[in-house]
Amino acid sequence: MPAVPARPRRVGARVGHARPPPDRLRHPVGRPRRALRLRGRARRQRAPRAAGRGVRRGGARRVHAGGRAPPRRRRHRLAGQPARGLLRPRRVGRLEDRVAIVTGGNTGIGRAVALAYADEGADVAVAWVEREPEARSLVEAVEGKGRRALAVRCDVAREADVAALVGSVLERFGRVDVLVCNAGIQKAQGITETSVDDWDRMMAVHLRGAFLCCRAVAPHMIERRRGRIVVVTSQLGYIGRARYTAYSAAKGGLLAFTRALARELAPHGVLVNSVAPGLVDTGFDPLPESVKRDHAASLPLGRLATPADLVGAFVFLASDEARYFCGQTLHANGGEIMP
Repeated sequence: MPAVPARPRRVGARVGHARPPPDRLRHPVGRPRRALRLRGRARRQRAPRAAGRGVRRGGARRVHAGGRAPPRRRRHRLAGQPARGLLRPRRVGRLEDRVAIVTGGNTGIGRAVALAYADEGADVAVAWVEREPEARSLVEAVEGKGRRALAVRCDVAREADVAALVGSVLERFGRVDVLVCNAGIQKAQGITETSVDDWDRMMAVHLRGAFLCCRAVAPHMIERRRGRIVVVTSQLGYIGRARYTAYSAAKGGLLAFTRALARELAPHGVLVNSVAPGLVDTGFDPLPESVKRDHAASLPLGRLATPADLVGAFVFLASDEARYFCGQTLHANGGEIMP
């Protein structure tokens, strides 16, 4: 077998070493690494700088003891804090890209709910009968939040008006994800003062209105197997109040309506619940200020509600967080009743 020729030994390499020792390795600029280390050690052992060194052009620079300039401070970003110049990510709302209808949505509780839904990322359509300027200003406010808005004049007690409302929403937005049955009227009358027309109108706005609106949106929600319906009831549906017989009866009927409809639509993925507010200071109720003060003093919380106190319940029931709530009533009444 022929002998394998030995590899030629590099010039300068010692016998028994495959490569020169580390101290003999050359730096790219030609100096051995050992020499560079020794030079750096000698530099660190030099005498401290004389006082006064470190003065910059245009002004004095602070000097540490021994004449050294202070070290530069590094600015560290906190965990989760975006780097300078980068845009912060937009918060995704709990109702992002959903479409909601709020009846009676231009004033009071309905207006607060519509704005809260827009804050959570929903497009909003409001139904109104009176106070057109408030409806227009609400549309501007919702659009100012970056969401789409629609205001439709609609008497919820009229079947044709409700059909036109839902048709307009479907044409504009393509679907309905949330319905808030908030439209209502209130009138203090003793039983002997209440006419048949007064009674019928109270039942028409509250009960027939909720029935017509729910019937109009139900087919679209059932087809998509997804939807939320929130009915506005009242604590008077539980306890009643003198001179509010018709109103209390209408709100009590809405409680039963909510529970029955919840059982019917739940198998189709549509959840129906309600909110039962106490006395809310909306600025539009007919009660004298003295009555409001006395009522507020009787509450455990010691004050009347404002619409802003209620919107959290409406946002919750319209969101995925309420996916196991069915036929329930949230009592936002300041402790007036505790069922």
